Amino acid sequence: PDSERVMTQMALDGADLIFTTSFGYMDPTNNVAAKFPDVKFEHATGYKRLHPNVSTYSARFYEGRAIQGHIAGNMTKSNIIGYIGSFPIPEVIRGINSAYIHAAKVNP
Repeated sequence: PDSERVMTQMALDGADLIFTTSFGYMDPTNNVAAKFPDVKFEHATGYKRLHPNVSTYSARFYEGRAIQGHIAGNMTKSNIIGYIGSFPIPEVIRGINSAYIHAAKVNP
C-alpha cells in the first residue's frame, strides 16, 4: 500500500518515468500505471505488463550463476551440489537453470 502511495505522489508531482526496483512492486506498479497512462513505469524483474505504459527490465544475473555452477561442478567430490532459491520468480528460476546447466557441462 505504501508503495502505491509513493508512486501516486511521484506521478502527481510530474514524474514522466518511474522505476520500481523490487519484484514485490509488480502489482502496485500496474495499479498506479492504470491511473496515470501518460507516465511510463519500468518494473524490475517482473513479468506483468498489464498496461501499455508498463515495461519490465532485468540484469543478466544468470551469467554469474553460470560461473557458480561451473565452479561447483568442478569442485564437487560427491557429485551433489545445492542451490538455495528464494521465491520461484523468473529471475530465480533463470539462476537455478543457469547454475545447473553449467555444472552439468563440466560434470555430466
